[in-house]
Amino acid sequence: MFKPWELLDQSVVFSDKPWLEVFCERVKLSRGTIMENFYRIIAGDFSMCVPFTPSGEIVMVRGYKHGLRQTTLSLPAGFIDGAELPLAAAKRELAEETGYSSEDWTSLGAFLVDGNKQIARAHLFVARDVVRTTEPVFAEEEELAVELMQQAEVVQKLLSGEVQILPAAAAIALTFLKISAAIPKQQL
Repeated sequence: MFKPWELLDQSVVFSDKPWLEVFCERVKLSRGTIMENFYRIIAGDFSMCVPFTPSGEIVMVRGYKHGLRQTTLSLPAGFIDGAELPLAAAKRELAEETGYSSEDWTSLGAFLVDGNKQIARAHLFVARDVVRTTEPVFAEEEELAVELMQQAEVVQKLLSGEVQILPAAAAIALTFLKISAAIPKQQL
């Protein structure tokens, strides 16, 4: 339906793989206009999960995010290492950040964080019946607190803006959309 833009030229502005690459592209738009400086940004893909305990609580993490310059509430998440599969990364990050693990996983899908600039792909999962199996092991740059929250409290935190990271907000919303879609309409 829509004609893709034509890439005429590309140069690397900055590269620090696997963390970040910035490209300056010269592109021809579908209507023929030439755009001299279109910047495309690629960051590493990551996995994130919405973990539910057997009693239905959600395991959240609270931590400082330097990009925000403040502490925020989020979900267990982290970069996919090399050839690691997204689900394996989600399992590893859940264990590292919270000490919890699960054998019951469902994919919510994979989504580009910014479809125009590319940025990164977020692989989102739900983990059910998570249980504490170990102590969290934080990376040097992480300071996290694990918090168990009732589902209604998580929704309230999302709606109040306490969850400020878009992929976490999307994962929570998608999870509750899937939950509500599974409930027969007469029970809503």
